[in-house]
Amino acid sequence: MVKVHEVRIGYLNILVLQVWVLRVDVHIYDTNGCLAEAAALSVLGGLLTFQRPQAYVDVNTEKLVVHGLEDATPVRLHLHHLPVLTSFALTEGGRFLAEPDQDEEEVSIRKCWI
Repeated sequence: MVKVHEVRIGYLNILVLQVWVLRVDVHIYDTNGCLAEAAALSVLGGLLTFQRPQAYVDVNTEKLVVHGLEDATPVRLHLHHLPVLTSFALTEGGRFLAEPDQDEEEVSIRKCWI
């Protein structure tokens, strides 16, 4: 016996959510290896200290209302998981190097970021 389940579209409550879009620019002045790891760590530090203005959707007009920084206390971002980037380099001798510096990166034949 096969059971058939039906979903009535009229009973679904689908919300239109508005999201914040953040852009991060990283400027590198000098490096001695681990460039991607250092950039990712600096971006993560910036996101952990970033505060956005308080906002809500007005139920009458269905428009986004954003409070000024002087009107309401800013809100921190809710980051549920903190990504950590690490790298490995493979040398010609078949050895793996964790977090290689610039000299080790230059002599490696492959590099992997996780």
